[in-house]
Amino acid sequence: MIRTIDPRQHEIARGAVLRHAEALFEGSLLRYDPDHVAGLSEIVVGEVLEPLSRDYVDLRVDGLEILTRRDGQLVFSMRRFQPGLIAIPVGNRYAPKCVQGGLQNPADLSPNGPVKGGTTVVNLAAGNLAGFVNSLWPPDRPLTSIRVLGSLVDDLGRPISLRSFVPTPEVRQEPKAEGVLVGGAAMEVGKTTFSGALFHALRRAGGEPAYFKATGTACFLGDPLRVQTGDQRIPESWDEEVAIDPRQLRVRDFVDACGVPSDLSGDAATIVDDTCRFLEGQTADTLICELADSLHQRTNLALLRSPGFRSHFSSLVYVADPSLDAVQNFVYFVREVLDWPEVRIALAGALATDPAHEALRVEILARLRVPCLDPSAEETLLEWAGPGRSRAG
Repeated sequence: MIRTIDPRQHEIARGAVLRHAEALFEGSLLRYDPDHVAGLSEIVVGEVLEPLSRDYVDLRVDGLEILTRRDGQLVFSMRRFQPGLIAIPVGNRYAPKCVQGGLQNPADLSPNGPVKGGTTVVNLAAGNLAGFVNSLWPPDRPLTSIRVLGSLVDDLGRPISLRSFVPTPEVRQEPKAEGVLVGGAAMEVGKTTFSGALFHALRRAGGEPAYFKATGTACFLGDPLRVQTGDQRIPESWDEEVAIDPRQLRVRDFVDACGVPSDLSGDAATIVDDTCRFLEGQTADTLICELADSLHQRTNLALLRSPGFRSHFSSLVYVADPSLDAVQNFVYFVREVLDWPEVRIALAGALATDPAHEALRVEILARLRVPCLDPSAEETLLEWAGPGRSRAG
């Protein structure tokens, strides 16, 4: 039986992942079906059971990422979970150093169980994604629990998916951007740090770069906004705010492109198609595209094997483990396994900046002809990756 909630009488918390679905909460009634078994990226409404009492360093997991609009600005902040109602999409999260789980085990896509009215799920990422837990680090850390009331449905009783709110792709009026693809060996190795350094180097040089987080789990504060703001502080404590003029926003992610709370919350082939369609509409002189986790993550592989996706990128910057073997294996993977001989390759991260790896950098350049890009050497960085640069090398 379909039930209703009046959002004018009941406050319904929601993460920034629902930023394109605001109209859904502006009507007189929200409808939900307690018996429907939710699918990937579908939105459920539930009750927060017991908010965590202690503070955590990782606000991106344990807080609720909030987006509000004030005086023409987009205002992002992290808030504590409070008892009460929440609307949140369900899906899968793959973050080996933090939380893995979802409707399915993200490692092998085996089902974790049904999500419907009466099911208890947990917040997997900043109030932007809910599901079950398969692995957790540290293993004893608590997560906020949510008792599901049901799946949000439309007037015809059909479940509402985040995919229903994907913005219409823009029509590009300019030539295709120079594409720089940024990947790495794992999460938290320096991909976003390099992307942000390149983004701001290009801006200081008078360019108009854009940044796109193609895969990962939704937390706009974590990567896209960090790239956008550069030296401006991203919230590191509760209720600290970052305000952005939407006309100046030059960063997007897979929520904007595909309408999913994580790339593993949808079919890989569909994600590839939606991503390619999104890329066709981007206007910039340089487009920096970051892939989360490792290049061998399931969706990343699907993108890297797609001719349509690859057509947007002439350069690939990789944050490698600091060893000759790791770099040689990466080069072999790109050239032989992916059969991508024309893409220009460079390295970034600690391998490119740590003084301890100077001898290794010299050897990699001499033996493999792969340069290491130090963001502090801005002139060299721009010569290699800036618009209008030579494609030789």
